[in-house]
Amino acid sequence: MKAVQEHIDDAVAKGAKIFAQSKAPENSKGQFMPCMVLTDVNHSMLTMKDETFGPIVAVMPFETIDEAIALANDSNLGLTGSVWSKDRKKARQIARRIMAGAIAVNDHLMTHGLAETPWGGFKESGIGRTHGDIGFGEMTQPQVIVDDVLRTIPFARRNFWWQPFEKRQYDGMKGFIDAYFGHGFWERFIGFMKLTHAFYRTFVKK
Repeated sequence: MKAVQEHIDDAVAKGAKIFAQSKAPENSKGQFMPCMVLTDVNHSMLTMKDETFGPIVAVMPFETIDEAIALANDSNLGLTGSVWSKDRKKARQIARRIMAGAIAVNDHLMTHGLAETPWGGFKESGIGRTHGDIGFGEMTQPQVIVDDVLRTIPFARRNFWWQPFEKRQYDGMKGFIDAYFGHGFWERFIGFMKLTHAFYRTFVKK
């Protein structure tokens, strides 16, 4: 409660207004704070920079969608977000531009309950993901074993990428790209020939 109240006091001191609030239960055990809507807020205020973890909603107006997205992204945090709109297609387009790990359309807070989808944040909102295939991968220890088949060839002298490095190695690597992705037959053919010439060094002692 102390932290939440600090955020409220900070916002009001910097020009925010309490637009609406509920009433906290009277004569009840426990700690209760009224739900509150703040207006005239800006990103110098604690409640707009830090996680308040209280029943506070701070509202900022915007003129364009681009401005709204820029305001949403003006944060070092990015765990979850939500986009509200009658145009669901446009809402999904906006959601893709928000730098947060989980975005809900016309809903909020339920994303962490979806066990089949990865959940986690961008920027300073945590490391890694839980849930889904990605979350499962976070709990594993990957290992790769590379057994170089080329070294089993009796007359192979050295691998293509071993030192000493030569210009034809560089040309051969570029030729590999041209051979697969070049425009037209001749560009691919020339790339293949460069690759072949460079690969020849594998079978020659130096």
